[in-house]
Amino acid sequence: MQRDILQTADGDIKLVDGDIVWGDASEQHQKDLLEARHGDIRTRPDVGVGIEDFLSDDNPDDLYRRIRVEYAADGLRIKSLKIDNGKIVVDADY
Repeated sequence: MQRDILQTADGDIKLVDGDIVWGDASEQHQKDLLEARHGDIRTRPDVGVGIEDFLSDDNPDDLYRRIRVEYAADGLRIKSLKIDNGKIVVDADY
């Protein structure tokens, strides 16, 4: 479990009654890793899959490889990884 400040679906800080909400952010971190490109995270410029860079690829092997490398570097263990109905489905945990 990765305890952190939670985000809304739009990526804003989640607030309840004006207070910041903390909780298990494991899925949030995985989503952030998928979306971020190298250089997007100032404190860790070598991190990120950059999923948008793979949109025009016909073969998902390079994308799968990048996800495995980036998730492993972040301490995630991937149980399964697939594309289902156009969506990337990753079952992974810390």
